[in-house]
Parts: sequence; C-alpha cells; structure tokens
Amino acid sequence: MFDRGPGAVLKTTVQQSEVKRALILHGDDDQIVPIADFTFLSAKVVKGATLKVIPGAPHGMCSMLRDQVNSELLAFFKGKEAAASA
Repeated sequence: MFDRGPGAVLKTTVQQSEVKRALILHGDDDQIVPIADFTFLSAKVVKGATLKVIPGAPHGMCSMLRDQVNSELLAFFKGKEAAASA
C-alpha cells in the first residue's frame, strides 16, 4: 500500500534530491490548506528547512501580501531574519 498522506509526494521528492536549504512559508489563516494539515509535517520532512508562519495570511498570500512575502524571500536568500515568526 502506498502512503497517500499529505506529505507523501513531498517525502518522495525530498529523498530524491539534494536539498541544502529550504524556506516554507505559510499563513496561519489559510482556509484552503490549514496550517496543521501540511505545513508542520513538511517542515519536519525537509531537513534543515526554515518554517515561517505569517500571522493572518490567507491562502492567496503571495498575491495579497506580496510585499511581506517578498521580504521573507529576500531575507531568506540573504541569510537574515525577516518580520514573520516561525
């Protein structure tokens, strides 16, 4: 039987790649993919991942809160902390 849980595809993908750094961004007000369903699992599966939870951010945070998301991305690439907390 195959693992069809929320992290099944992610587990397979990560095992086959050489991930050095990863950023997982998630809004704590995502009504489509609730944070408890996938985000915490993916942060555990991806070794060395940085999890950033953006308070109040919805599922469409990349378009609705693009300045904050871009700030988090730039901080991650520069190796610095941005405003959101993990």
